[in-house]
Amino acid sequence: MKRNAVLTFIALMIFVVGGIGAVLYRTNIQFTHAASRKIAQQQPLNVLVIGTTHKGAKQANMVLASINPSKQKTLLTVIPQNEQTIINGYRSNDEVQVATAYNSGGVATAAQTIRELMRVPVDNYIVTDAATGEKVVKTGSLKSIKAPIKTNLSKQKFQTVRKNYFDSAKVIDIQQLQGKEQNDLLVSTPREINIAQQGIKRVID
Repeated sequence: MKRNAVLTFIALMIFVVGGIGAVLYRTNIQFTHAASRKIAQQQPLNVLVIGTTHKGAKQANMVLASINPSKQKTLLTVIPQNEQTIINGYRSNDEVQVATAYNSGGVATAAQTIRELMRVPVDNYIVTDAATGEKVVKTGSLKSIKAPIKTNLSKQKFQTVRKNYFDSAKVIDIQQLQGKEQNDLLVSTPREINIAQQGIKRVID
């Protein structure tokens, strides 16, 4: 009897640990050498820029910057704080505000969530302060990002991106998800997300 109980407990623990591992595998994006190769070859990048408060702890604004240095084009996709989304492994996959991804799971979860929401790659991330993030949205320029709070880029790589990507754009466009308000959530239709996605692809492809 005791042996069966022990075996049952072990099986349950394997299931729980396996489930947690699967969630972490899905949400913890590993920004690989592929992004470094893109930077070295000046290929198009999607960079997630997150403006924050409380020393980087809380998201204040979010922009996905799609940059193509050869075309000298940049498209900024503004993603509202309350955009409705699903975060893998969070509250039984309930629909929540997109800002919850960063606030509850950090930058890797935020990047994974945006990749799944927009169905485009996220190559790099930059966490900055709220004022800088807001300035990016208002001016349409990434040049105001000078000292990130957090980034997956080394100091050298960040300076390379500033020079070869942020400073290269001669054409800068801005688009924003514009869904309808429903119970404090901004609900964008699949068509609206697809239009934004196609705009990103036109820049990076």
